Amino acid sequence: MGALSSGGLRFGAACVFCFGATVLAPMACLSGGYTFDLTGTGGAAASSTTATTSPSSSSTSTGSTGGGGATTTSSSSTGGATSTSATTSSSSGGPPCASHDCSDPTCAASFKCVPTASTLPSGWTGYFALYDGLPSGVPGCSGTWPTQAFEGNGQLTSLPATCNSMCGTPTGGTCQIPELDISDAACTVQGVCSGPVTPPTGYTPGACFNFPASPPGSGFTYFGGSTCGPQTTTNCSTGTKPCNVSAAVGPGTVSGSSCAPIATAPTLPAVTWGSTGQACGGATPGTGCGSSDTCMPIPESPFVSSGVCIMQAGNQTCPAGQFTDQHIFYAGTTDTRACTTGSCGAATSDTCTVEWTLYSDTSATPNCTTLQMTVDSGKCAAFTGGASVQITSAKAKVTVPPNGGSCTPVDGQPTGSVTPTGATTFCCIP
Repeated sequence: MGALSSGGLRFGAACVFCFGATVLAPMACLSGGYTFDLTGTGGAAASSTTATTSPSSSSTSTGSTGGGGATTTSSSSTGGATSTSATTSSSSGGPPCASHDCSDPTCAASFKCVPTASTLPSGWTGYFALYDGLPSGVPGCSGTWPTQAFEGNGQLTSLPATCNSMCGTPTGGTCQIPELDISDAACTVQGVCSGPVTPPTGYTPGACFNFPASPPGSGFTYFGGSTCGPQTTTNCSTGTKPCNVSAAVGPGTVSGSSCAPIATAPTLPAVTWGSTGQACGGATPGTGCGSSDTCMPIPESPFVSSGVCIMQAGNQTCPAGQFTDQHIFYAGTTDTRACTTGSCGAATSDTCTVEWTLYSDTSATPNCTTLQMTVDSGKCAAFTGGASVQITSAKAKVTVPPNGGSCTPVDGQPTGSVTPTGATTFCCIP
């Protein structure tokens, strides 16, 4: 009865307040189970209590709010049994992931559930954080992924071999006997009556041969030493001017020579790699995933994407499933670049020297015994016997064999290529 009396007093006081405030307040006062206790506002907490009593059940809930957080407590009893539950949350959203628990919402940006390593296809290992970028930007392995497991190269660039051909000195040439020209003028003067002489067909250098009586169709005679000119070609055999004044020999020429190509190592431009691959392992798995998954830290920039990677030696196709982002790196190269054998163009500028000797024997049989003069190829010489000289025989021989000259090299063609070796494949979760 004391409890009811106290409740009745609080009810009466409340109704007096209600009548003073508004005419509608008495409606609120009709429920005798409500009590309002004002404890203040501001940084302090505010609490409210609600109680409901019925013949079979009762429940009480209490809540407090303020600047620090929210707490809710509820209790109920039915048939003599009572249960109580409490929930506490932070109004600021909580601290960053510290639990390494994939089921913790605060870890969603830094951890991810991935298939357990035991479920990976045969030959694949993991897990790794992979860097695939410029060689100058390799980050190294530290922190969450502390152990370096691999380093290789990607994006191979190579240029073909540069072929460098060279040629030897011309060889195998034959020295051609140059023409002899006897003139009625000195070496430095243009003559009127002259006669060119060449050895007979099939001539063997060094053999003696009969001098022709005269050049064909010229009227010039090599035997009439005093019957030339002067100054008209019509009296080259009837004049009084000496005919055999000088003799000139053309330059020695070479035919049939060639150059052999010289084997020369090709120039191989440097091989370059456009990217470096570095894999870091050693990460500690977290918790909060199902039995077929494991909670792994998500690699941060500059590592690839936001997914972990698996690895297998060789050039592999990524397995079916989540690991679809393929990266292939190499340990080295095989370089088969070379050049085909070059060739050489025609020989030029090779020379030889020929000596002509002229004789004045009276016998019709060539015996080349009475030497009158000697002339080397490319030169001119004066007769010393005067107008009475008659040339009856001659010899021509090679005194300096073919020499000098060069051939233009023709470069070979580049062959072969540079191929990467020692492949390793990484497949990552994008």
